[in-house]
Order: sequence, then structure tokens, then C-alpha cells
Amino acid sequence: MPKVSIIIPAHNAAVFITESIRAVLAQSLADIELLCVDDASTDGTAAAVAAMAKEDPRLQLLRREKKGGAGAARNTALDRASGEYVFFFDADDKLEPVFLENAVKKMERHAADILVFDFFRENTQSGEKTLCSGLNRQLLPAAEPFCRTDVPNRILTLAIPTPWNKLFRLRFLHQKSLRFQEINSTNDVFFSAVSMIEAERIAYLPQPFVTYRTHQSASITSGKGKNLGNVLSAVQAVQHYVERHGLADEYNEALQYFIANNLLFALRNYAGKPMMTRYRRYYRQVRNVFRGPLFDSLADAPPRVRSAFAAYFAVRNSTHVLYLLKGFCRKMKRRVRKSCAWKGLRALKSIPRRVWRILCGLERTLQSPGRGSTQPQILALAEQTAALREEIAILRTAALRTQLSSWHVGGSPRLLVTFTSYPARIHAAADVALNMMEQTLLPDKILLWLAKEEFPHGMEDVPRRLTQLCGKLFEIAWVPENMRSYKKIIPALEQYPDDCLVTIDDDLVYRRDMLEKLWEAHRRFPGTIVGLRGHTMRFAASGELLPYVQWGIEDASCVLEPRMDIFLTSGAGTLFPPGAFAPQVTDWAAAKSLCPTADDIWLKFMSVIHGTKSLLATEPEKLCYLPDTQDERLWDRNKSANDSQLAALTAHFADKCDFYGDIVK
Repeated sequence: MPKVSIIIPAHNAAVFITESIRAVLAQSLADIELLCVDDASTDGTAAAVAAMAKEDPRLQLLRREKKGGAGAARNTALDRASGEYVFFFDADDKLEPVFLENAVKKMERHAADILVFDFFRENTQSGEKTLCSGLNRQLLPAAEPFCRTDVPNRILTLAIPTPWNKLFRLRFLHQKSLRFQEINSTNDVFFSAVSMIEAERIAYLPQPFVTYRTHQSASITSGKGKNLGNVLSAVQAVQHYVERHGLADEYNEALQYFIANNLLFALRNYAGKPMMTRYRRYYRQVRNVFRGPLFDSLADAPPRVRSAFAAYFAVRNSTHVLYLLKGFCRKMKRRVRKSCAWKGLRALKSIPRRVWRILCGLERTLQSPGRGSTQPQILALAEQTAALREEIAILRTAALRTQLSSWHVGGSPRLLVTFTSYPARIHAAADVALNMMEQTLLPDKILLWLAKEEFPHGMEDVPRRLTQLCGKLFEIAWVPENMRSYKKIIPALEQYPDDCLVTIDDDLVYRRDMLEKLWEAHRRFPGTIVGLRGHTMRFAASGELLPYVQWGIEDASCVLEPRMDIFLTSGAGTLFPPGAFAPQVTDWAAAKSLCPTADDIWLKFMSVIHGTKSLLATEPEKLCYLPDTQDERLWDRNKSANDSQLAALTAHFADKCDFYGDIVK
């Protein structure tokens, strides 16, 4: 009879199986048998094992014609094993050569039924290797060996529920009739947990012998996310076993810990993103389990126990939506604490107080819902969350401003972002506003200008998602007449003449550092118009302006160089400092008559007449458009009308100055 039987389940593991078998056969303890179970592989795994079996009689190949999973494969080998001890090894893991010799010595010294040992976790994609403990050392009893009576409240969660970091006495497994669940994933949880509660003598060897590989597509654990029902099946099987053997009363708390830990671990690691259908379905199933009779005793549990079950109570008492909002609330608290520690925030104490008030209101609402949360409650939480997001953005950016410059000292101009929209594209305006709220340098105000004649019912015609953003940072302003694209600049120049205005479009996604780049260039060249995308105006030898399509489109040769011949496109992100234009820039009647569809051409003429140069803050980048916003583009009309509008402006302002002469000087 061999000393140890090693069992390896293998399904399509040809890449690793040779290495794993050699690691077992190279053990310093030679008195072994190796049972490799081919679970209906189709990649040559069986052939590789058979070839090695001819070279070493200790290796036996067992074959399953129909795939049953690792649990079924291990059960097949258990029926054939003849060693005193048994070790379950995975086909894609690594093994230290002195493992069996040291493990058997420890088992025999304590006459143990189970030996638990440490292991390495290796990420095969990054190469990162981490030392992991095979059990919770803080709960480890002082005496060795130990059993369930030494840790009655945590015996089921004392060791991680896997078989490959344990050595078992084979007679013990047969006496207790312990078998693996024959399901396609999570088939080892039941076996590992029940063996710990049934063992009379458990020993621990604090040395890492196995290297557990993760992120392998061929791994037997790779399908857990698609089979979350197996997690429920495994923990419920453990619960039924404990109840069937009359252990429920004595080990009820241990069972509660076990079920809560495993279900919540799968929720965090296997269920996917919170808004996925799979996540929501699994969340409801977990919540139903937590509301079962097994957990009723937790309502009267002492504070020590209740604090250990904080995550359990969060799921039990919350719907899926409320659970996500609770997590958001905790995340925001951490961000506030971190922000408050930033240098320069001592003068901004009122901002943290505003944030904390919103947080407290959100938490009070979250604590109140019972089994059936109503739609108004969820809408109220969404509104508070939007307000919280805005306040957090203000707090975070206040610290950044303090580090970058003395923002509000000596009457410095404010930074305002201004844009406009119309009914066909208003659905995208909220995304643009949020994009501005997430900038690394936050503006003092974000203004969205809308025409009353396009939205006759006012705010009722505006999407709710957009109106929820309105507050101290974001504002929807109304103009009586439809001024087309000019809505974003003429009203802003009239109402905020002493501030820096940044114009953007309602169909673009901007980089998070867009405003920061514009502001830094403005600080270096205070009286210059700064943009992120522009063209170079070109002229014929006779001095006449060439057609628009012949200009230097998106010319990157003039970054941070103030020039008159740079033509900036206002929608790509352009900063206009105070006093950059001639007084007639706000003459909407003249603009509508001479240049009705190209506000950037009108602004260029007004800046040249006033003698203001322009520059690029950085090399132009490709524009990123929001989805479903390009059915109707102003450029489709302007690409053929720009030249006629340039000609009209040239003729109209010919008596003002030698316009093109000023540009080329």
C-alpha cells in the first residue's frame, strides 16, 4: 500500500499536465501513487498522461468518457485510491518537491485526519506571486491538533474551502463517506467545509507547498461567474448536511458565517458588474437566503457579532438599487476624508460641511427602507446622489486649484464653461455637463443656454436626467430667441464680460484635463485666446485669402505661439479671456445677417479687429463624438458656406481696417 495517493483531475490541460505530473513524481517521498483522471479531454491530455505512465508505474491514467467536472473526476479516483493519505492536486498548479515528506511527518506526529498548509497565489498574466495563509491564523487554537469544539463559531470558515491546500487521511474520508459535489464549478466547497467539521484531529503546517495559478482560461475554476447557482447549491448542501447530522444548534453561528462569507465573496468577485442582469438575479437570490430562518437569530446578536455581519445586513435590508447607493455613499466618505487631508483646504472648511450634510441625509434615507422600497424613495436617493457628486467634485477641484494657482486672489476672473443645445440633441447635454463636472480643474460655473422658442414648455421639455444636475455648479439659462450656435457665446459675453469663457459643443467628449490645459496656457498668455483645435489661415501670393478647405487644417506647428493667423474652432474647447473682442461682438443682428451659421468665423473677425491673437494650448487631438449625435451636423452646411460668409464679413469690415493685412503681419 502506497503512503500517499495523489489525485489530479484534468480536462483539456495538455499545456500544463506534463509539468504537474513531473512535479509529483519528483517528490522526495517516493512511496506514492498518482491517479490522473482524464475528464473527456479533446486536446491530447490523455495521450500525454499515457506516455508518461509507460515510463513510471506509479502513474495511472483513469478516463471518463463523459465530462462531469473536477468533482466527478475526483470521486472516480477516490474509489480507486489505496494510499494511507490522499492529496488533491490541480493540473495547472505547481508543487514543491519536499511537500509530501514534510506533510506526512506532520500528519503522523499528530495522528491528524487533515493537515492544512499555506500556498502561493500566482497571476500568470502579470507574474505577481503572493504568499497566502491556508487558514485564518487569528482564529487558530493554541493547542494542536484541534477540532470543531475548539473553534465552534468559525470551524467552517477557519480554512479556505479548497482541497488542494490540505492533506487528508483516506480512511477518515471513507468512514465519513465524504464525496465531492458533481457540479461543473464550486464542487469542492461542500467537501472541504464538511471535512473540517467532521475531522477529530486537524493540524496546521505554516509553509507554502503549492503554487495556485490564476487567470488561466483552461482552469477548472474559470466558469464560476456563469454558474453562480452552483455557489448557492454548495452552501445549501453544507447547511443540509449540518442539519441532517444534528449539528445545527451547536454550530449555527459557524454556518451563518460560512454561508454569508461564500455568497458575498461570489457577489463581489464572480457576479460581474452591478448593473448586469446576472448580478441583479444573483443579488435577489442571496437576499432571499439571508431572509431565511437560519439568520433570524442575528437580529438579537451582540454588537461583536453584528459588526462581523455588516455586509450581510447591508444586503438583507436593501434592494439592489439601495445596496449600490450604500456602496456609493461609503466610497464618497472615503474620498471626502482623503480630500480634507489635502494641502491648502484649511480655508475651505465650509465645503466639507456641505458634503457631510448631504452624506448624512443620504445615510438616513438608506437606513429607513424596509422590504419594499418605493419608487419615490429611489428617485429621492438619486437626486441626493447627484448633489453629492457635485459637491465632491467641488471639494476635489478646490484642492487642485490651491495647488495650481491663487485662483480667487486679487479679483482674478472666474472660469465659466458655456455651451448650447437644441431638441434633436438635448439627450446628450447631460453627458457633456457631467464630462465638465469630472474635469481635473473644475469651472466656477457650467452654463447651458436654451432657446425658449425651441422648448416652449420650459423645464418640462428638458430631460429629467439633465434637470437633476442643476445646482450651484450647473445652470440652465434661457434666451428668448433662437440664436443658433451663437447662444453659447453672445448671452455669456453680455452677462459675464469680466470672466474667462470656455466654449464647448453638445456632441463631444472631452479629456478630463481639457480645462486644466486651457487654464495653464491662459496663465502664460493672459490676453490671448486659447484653444485645443485650430487651423492656419492661408493666403495667395496676391494677398487674397485662400478658400477655407485649403487652410492648414489642424495645424500643430504653432503650439503655445500667439499669432493672428490661427483660426480656432470654438466647439473643440476654446478659452476667451475678458476683453478679447471688439464691442460689436454681441450684435446678433449683424452676426445673423453676415455670418449666420459660423460663430467661430464671427469671433475670429471680432478678435482681429480688436487686435487679439490666438494660440493652441497643445497639439490637436481627434474629436470624440457622443453616440447618436451626428445625424445633423452644422459642419455639413458650413463646409460649403464658410467662404461666402468670410467674403461677406471681409466686405462689411473693409472700412474698419486692413483686415488680412493685420493677420499676416
